[in-house]
Amino acid sequence: MKKLLPLILALALALPLAACGAQEAGPAATAPLKVLEEAEPVGVTVVQRELSGEAKEVFDALSRSFGGQVKLYDYESDGAAAVQVRVYSLEDGAWELLSPPAACALPGGEGSFILCLEGCFAEGWSIQLLGNGGGGRWKDGEAKTANTSYSWTAGGPIEALSGENIPVALQVYDEAGPGTASGGSAVHDVSSFFAPESLADHDAAYAVTLVFAGAG
Repeated sequence: MKKLLPLILALALALPLAACGAQEAGPAATAPLKVLEEAEPVGVTVVQRELSGEAKEVFDALSRSFGGQVKLYDYESDGAAAVQVRVYSLEDGAWELLSPPAACALPGGEGSFILCLEGCFAEGWSIQLLGNGGGGRWKDGEAKTANTSYSWTAGGPIEALSGENIPVALQVYDEAGPGTASGGSAVHDVSSFFAPESLADHDAAYAVTLVFAGAG
């Protein structure tokens, strides 16, 4: 992963920032929506940057070479903030935190970062901020290597308050691949994070969220 980050960084720095805008609120959450209590929450907007043409080809090639997934995000915040990457495992119908929550400071009120996930989300992640060299990584999980499928956030920007879980990726695992002709796992939208009961039939499920924290 470390060998890939300089290449990813060089590519991302050459790309224009995507504009952030508003998005209508989603359905009521039944998963851990708020994980940090803040006296004065900071408003944040995060959007996965949509790539096309040669940039998309390079990013896709990096993902395949890495063996996992590589995504680029732009963010805006109302004030000083930090970001956490959280990996959850679905255990007995409830999400349990796998990765230790470690905050990474964000420069200014807007910027970009790259999120890299291992082929199995439970195995680890890396985040790289653009512009100041900051970042962090976690690689200590137990991987499942067969019959997995995943989904990422798609569409427009997501608005939230600091302290709230923002699901960006979801992965399910099945030993026998129920319900699919190919033997793979069914695909769920990341909104299933807020409806964990919809994932109960799978042998394992993992979710990756971003949590922004006010730093002022």
